[in-house]
Amino acid sequence: MRTLIIFCILGAGIVITLISCLLLYRRHLGSSGGSSVFVREKAVINAPIPPGAEGTALVRQFGKETELCVRCKNKKLGFIKGTEVRIVAYEESVYWIEPL
Repeated sequence: MRTLIIFCILGAGIVITLISCLLLYRRHLGSSGGSSVFVREKAVINAPIPPGAEGTALVRQFGKETELCVRCKNKKLGFIKGTEVRIVAYEESVYWIEPL
């Protein structure tokens, strides 16, 4: 009887481990490379971006910060460090942003 209980506990542990590994792997695939995963997320500008230029912003998602290349759709707008923005689209390896 004890052996059966031990095998059930070990089996449940293995199943839980496999499920968590699969979920982490799917999350990693979704956030790697360029994609629309960050669209509609808030970001914080981490260096000043002059009007019409490309810069970088930090996004916190899944418990980690990711630095993204960003550009504003409105070429007349610039951003100072620390400004919160919203990511609105992803095209050609650049995330497009607009002010909140």
